[in-house]
Amino acid sequence: MPSKFSLVLLLFWTIYAQAQNNTDSLVQALPSMPNDSNKVIAYQTIAQQYLTTHLDSSVVYAKQGLQLAKKLGLYQGIIRCLNVTGNYYERKTDYPTALDYYNEALEICEQHDYTAGFAIVLNNIAIIHTRTGAHEKALALYFEALKAEEQTNNPKGIAQAYNNIGIVYYYQKNIDKTLEYFEKAIAIEERLGDIEILTKGYNNIGALYNYQKKYQKALSYYKKSYTLSQKLKDKQEMSINLNNIAVAHHSLRNLDSAVIYLNQSIQLREELGDNRGAAYSYHNFAAVSKDQGKPKEAERFYLKSLALSKEKSLREIEMETYKSLAQLWSEQQQFQKANEYLNLHINAKDSMINEQSTQAIAEAESKYQAEKKEKEILLQQAQIDQQALEINQKNIQLLSLGSMAVILILIGVLIFNYLRQRNLQLQKEHQLKEAMGKIETQKKLAQQRYQISRDLHDNIGAQLTFIISSIDNLKYAFQLENSLNKKLKKITTFTSNTIQDLRDTIWAMNKDAISFYDLKQRINTFLVAAKDATQHIDFRFIINDQLPVNGTLSSVEGMNIYRIIQEALNNALKYAEADQIEISINKTNGTLYFKICDNGKGFDVANATLSNGLHNMRKRAQEMGADLEINSQLNVGTFVTLKHVVH
Repeated sequence: MPSKFSLVLLLFWTIYAQAQNNTDSLVQALPSMPNDSNKVIAYQTIAQQYLTTHLDSSVVYAKQGLQLAKKLGLYQGIIRCLNVTGNYYERKTDYPTALDYYNEALEICEQHDYTAGFAIVLNNIAIIHTRTGAHEKALALYFEALKAEEQTNNPKGIAQAYNNIGIVYYYQKNIDKTLEYFEKAIAIEERLGDIEILTKGYNNIGALYNYQKKYQKALSYYKKSYTLSQKLKDKQEMSINLNNIAVAHHSLRNLDSAVIYLNQSIQLREELGDNRGAAYSYHNFAAVSKDQGKPKEAERFYLKSLALSKEKSLREIEMETYKSLAQLWSEQQQFQKANEYLNLHINAKDSMINEQSTQAIAEAESKYQAEKKEKEILLQQAQIDQQALEINQKNIQLLSLGSMAVILILIGVLIFNYLRQRNLQLQKEHQLKEAMGKIETQKKLAQQRYQISRDLHDNIGAQLTFIISSIDNLKYAFQLENSLNKKLKKITTFTSNTIQDLRDTIWAMNKDAISFYDLKQRINTFLVAAKDATQHIDFRFIINDQLPVNGTLSSVEGMNIYRIIQEALNNALKYAEADQIEISINKTNGTLYFKICDNGKGFDVANATLSNGLHNMRKRAQEMGADLEINSQLNVGTFVTLKHVVH
């Protein structure tokens, strides 16, 4: 795993945060201090300092300061204590809780137009998005924080923003941009002589050289950073430096040195409770062990990294560890294990992409709703202003008495004519929209009819003939608007069902074989539609974990199984009056069992008339050499079981 960059975690520094001795004296002085703003600052200062020396004690002082600040109504004190509490949860890799505190602080900053605090909290929110892989969102927030820092002319904050922007560009593989922003940050940091920020700047330049495979230069900058972090007694930064020095030694094939530095890094990170950092170091230690020819030790540390990553939802590290385990076992020629981990790597990567897509959609929806609400507020304000204007005009009209009577009459006539013309125009626009909507609907129906008629066989063709005939009939009855709307609705529903049948048929026809995964996805799609249509039914879909993901069925078998399950579900939805439907798929001794159960009213199987649906289910089972059992008890439910022997 590559060298780790240092994200600049912004804090509200005060004069009390200069040395550990001052912090100790503050702790001793706290009980005798009056409950005022100075005591709030003292709580926050101790909490800040303890982030690097006594992490678990930090949150205690931060929350005590927050409680006092709220009691005194000190909004800056509330923001500072919320921020440092968020810092604590971030270092503990509890990102959701950290975001809660940061967002609360950000809201208060916006309420009080506190630009300096806004920039700091916004930067820290962006850091969490960087750590969780939401790089585009993080970059936008960093630039917003940079703008705020420039407004307050804060060179230290500007340097920190440059540094963090460079890190995001590095993750996006834009090395030119990375170097540009790192150099901007270093120039300001060296001018300020800020050791704390220089520590992170040197570390990041080292990481960039490491990416460019200039390992000796990287090692030189890492050691500069480590020397400064030792002076600051910042254990968090020291653990990062030690990890990165080890990575550089590993790249230079100095494996024994790499082990020494990694052990020191792991010890510090475990002491600090830095779960994310520990997961990185475990992963790097495993990589060194692999190169030392110790595959068992490598596996042990990869698994430690994996367990911690899964527990703390560190998706990027989890994904990379699956990949590394696949490579490890591939080199050991244990290809089955390698394939298992490779599949896990691919699934984790897909899951991460899907989560980011879902998050982006949710953010877009939220933005849309916010803009819509803002427009509504503006419209309401415009209406209020209009009403105020009308009242004012009426007052003026009353004061004008008789001399204004003629003018008022003229204005009334003009307004009446204007409203009448406006109403006529709105009616015409409405009629035009209705006509265009009807034309568009007819156009869409014609396009569907043309597309379906090219590809479907005679059975579906008969259904399309019905659609064409219905549309032709609508043309003759065009003046009957209510009738037309009903016809259009009926045809639209019928066409949608026909298209779904077409998709199901093509799904099977286009495949020589259908995997269990494909079948599972198809059933899931049907269940999602069923859930949307029937909110009161609890659907359960259970698949045995031992069912092989790569197992396959012939296209005929897969289609028949899907149709049987679909028909059984449709029957349960239409007739059972159930509130729970369960589908399960199991495999025992080479036989697949597909079960569809409901807790509905049931029916008498012996005396029931064999409907077309039940007849088709039995016929499909017979065609594929499977057994179909349908059992039902009145007021208990119906149980459909399909047994198919896999050859």
